[in-house]
Amino acid sequence: LIGPPPEGPVELLDLGAQTDPAGEGGLLDVAFAPAGDVVYLSHTTTAHDLRVVRYRIAGSAPVGPGRTVATIRGRSTLHHSGAMATTADGSLLLGVGDGGWASRREAADPSSPRGKILRLSPDAAPDSYEVVARGVRNPWKLSIDGPEEVLWFGDVGQRAREEVNVVDLDRAPPGVDFGWPAFEGTQETARGADLVGLDPFGDAFGDPASPSSRRSSDVVWPVAEYEHRPDSCAIVGGFVYRGTALEALAGSYLYGDFCSTRLMSVPADAPAVPASMPMVFSDPPTALAAFGSQNVLALLTGQQMVSLVASSPG
Repeated sequence: LIGPPPEGPVELLDLGAQTDPAGEGGLLDVAFAPAGDVVYLSHTTTAHDLRVVRYRIAGSAPVGPGRTVATIRGRSTLHHSGAMATTADGSLLLGVGDGGWASRREAADPSSPRGKILRLSPDAAPDSYEVVARGVRNPWKLSIDGPEEVLWFGDVGQRAREEVNVVDLDRAPPGVDFGWPAFEGTQETARGADLVGLDPFGDAFGDPASPSSRRSSDVVWPVAEYEHRPDSCAIVGGFVYRGTALEALAGSYLYGDFCSTRLMSVPADAPAVPASMPMVFSDPPTALAAFGSQNVLALLTGQQMVSLVASSPG
C-alpha cells in the first residue's frame, strides 16, 4: 500500500469468510486517512449488513484485527453503497444506500442511517455519526475537491434519472435533502405526491404534524443529471480533475455510466448542463466501475485499469 509497488499481486487481507458477494455485496470501497497511516475498508457481511473497518498500517500492510467503526443493518442484498472519502481533519464520509425498494422511504427519515451521507469521527464510539445529507438512493462514488472540501457524488437512479450532487462541507447545514424517494433527480416520482412528507404506506416522515417537510422548495437539486437510455443504467461518480496533463478537462468533474461506459463532465466551479465527453478506446471496456487519480487519470473497467492520455494532434 505504501512504497514501491510489488512485483505481481500481493494479498494483504482476506475477507472471504466475513463477506457475502450476493447481489451488490462484497468489498465495496477503500479509503485512506490523509496521513496514510490508516485505511478503511467497507464491505458487506454474511448477514448482508454494511460494515466499515479501520486498520492501522505498519510498513506496507494493514495490521491487527481492525476496529469496526460502523455497521448498518442490511434490508436486502441491494443498495448498500459503502462509498467512502476522508476529509482533511481525518473524518470519514460514508455513503449508505436506501437498502432497496422495501426500505426506500428511510432515505427521508432523519433518524435512519439509510439513504444518507454520514460523517464518522475517527475517535468517536462505533456507529456514532452525523448526517451530512439525506434523500439519496445509492450514492456511488464519493470524492472531495479542494481545500474548501466540496463533496461530489453520483447517485444511482431507479428508472428515470442518474444524478450528480454537491455538498459544500464547510457551509452546508447538516442533513441537506436531495429528495429521494419523492424525487428522482429533478423529476417527481410516480408516487411523489404520497412521498412528499408521507411514505407509500401512509406513515409520516419525522414530525407527523409537518407533512410538508419535503416540499420541492426544500430539496437540493442535482448539478447534473441524465436520463436512462437503452444502454445506460447506473452513474459512476468520479472526481474533479485538477491535473495539467489533460488540459481540456482541468477544473471539470468527471463521471460516467456503468453500462454505456460513456464519460461525461461538468464544470466544477460553475456547474451547468453536463457535456458529453467523447472518448476513443482502442479496446472498449465492457463496464465502468470507478475512477482514480495519482498524477494520471485512470478508469477501472472490469478487470483492468485504463489510463487516459491526451490524443495526438491530427
